[in-house]
Amino acid sequence: MPPFIYLHLILSIIVGIIRAQVIFTDPFENGGPKGSPCIAKGGGKGLCTEISECLGIRDTFRTNPPANCGFNGNSPIVCCPVEEAASGDFTLDISTPSSFSVASCSRIISTFSLVGGFESQRNAWPWMALIGIKEEDGADWFCGGVLINDQWVLTAAHCLDTRIPTIVRLGEHNYESASDDANEEDFEISQLVRHPNYSFPVAYHDLALMQLSTKVILEIHISPVCLPWGAEIQRNLTGSTVKLTGWGHTQFAGRPSPALQEVDVTMFPIFTCQSAYSTLRQSSVHWPRGIGQETVCAGHEQGGRDACQGDSGGPLTYQGDEGKYFLCGIVSTGYGCGNKDFPGIYANVLHAPHLAWIKKVAF
Repeated sequence: MPPFIYLHLILSIIVGIIRAQVIFTDPFENGGPKGSPCIAKGGGKGLCTEISECLGIRDTFRTNPPANCGFNGNSPIVCCPVEEAASGDFTLDISTPSSFSVASCSRIISTFSLVGGFESQRNAWPWMALIGIKEEDGADWFCGGVLINDQWVLTAAHCLDTRIPTIVRLGEHNYESASDDANEEDFEISQLVRHPNYSFPVAYHDLALMQLSTKVILEIHISPVCLPWGAEIQRNLTGSTVKLTGWGHTQFAGRPSPALQEVDVTMFPIFTCQSAYSTLRQSSVHWPRGIGQETVCAGHEQGGRDACQGDSGGPLTYQGDEGKYFLCGIVSTGYGCGNKDFPGIYANVLHAPHLAWIKKVAF
């Protein structure tokens, strides 16, 4: 081999070593594209994320080097920690928490009747949350969520698969109108907790909790939804009309709605979704054990009413006794939007193990 080739190889190795040592010095080597699972510094779980999007690392990486996933051009990809609840068995405690107040869960009655939906009345759904990444000129909103107490928001775990959210907005109605809202408030996220049994690309247990950096002052325009504690979890909603709310696309491959939308959908038996989705090629990848009781199946017999892109993590609710609204599902996935043959799929909050996990982490 000619001498100049040896020299080139030696210089390349030296540059690579210096580059790694200057930016990253810890022993973890994850290697993977953005969104890949990784081992964070300290041994916890994380996601490979551009350093500019990882809260808590981007400002301290020179003094506290993170685990390295690689580079996207010249931009470092780091293992951004995602704190998780301890996996394994836990007591199925679904009794009403002492910190829970039934004074919440009420709303302003909408004056208006997503895909097939209508614009909600301003402040009609006070538990709605927008989830995104803070930017210099605003925020990139990409998922929904639901406030469940004065410091925790519930969303879908798959919202964390490729991006790490840094901001939650409460009290919003139209995020493109500067004058439409006087009540919206933004909160930083202090902790992300995915359900310990969620594992992409499998779709089971598609739930995650976000702890806000400060407690929310609860008012009529910002207040939590009810959770189905105690005997409420036994309610059979099959055939019932439930409410879906979100800022997602109003048609497949369309555009998101900056104003909050609402639509009525029907709760179908779980075998309706199992029968439909089992015909898809990727069914065994997403639901290797079939679609079961950890899932809610909801849509419309004629199609045209559904969640869509951007609605992920948002709530499915039903009206219980005394006008209170209870959470029964979290928008997870589906095939197309408003397809009558493929109802929407939601993580089931009426599934006792799910509710017990929420209580263990957030109450």
